[in-house]
Amino acid sequence: LEERTPLVVKGMEIVPSPDAKFKKGEPAALYCEVYEPEPIQNDMPRVGVIVDVFDRKTNARVFTTNTVLINDNVIPGNPTIPVGIKLPLDRLQPGEYRLQVQARDSMGQASPVHTAEFVLN
Repeated sequence: LEERTPLVVKGMEIVPSPDAKFKKGEPAALYCEVYEPEPIQNDMPRVGVIVDVFDRKTNARVFTTNTVLINDNVIPGNPTIPVGIKLPLDRLQPGEYRLQVQARDSMGQASPVHTAEFVLN
């Protein structure tokens, strides 16, 4: 854990991993930052992220979230919204996976889909 500064989101500490290999049963989380589409005032617009996990061999979706609202994560004066979401590695079989995350808001705007690949042993 030396020289890896934990990322903190609403009290959850996420320590960056040096690689994309995880062991079943170990805790794992996604950390990303979403740029505010416009300054959020009076909790509007609503901003959220959707996370999907696909089996890389079959391209079958094996996990998806509902829209995870992140307005509560806004830090006043910071144009990015930190996001931390626990990944359900205990529900997945060992294999190779592709994680996709997309941000969207209540005004119909959506970010490009961002991906990362990982291996579960």
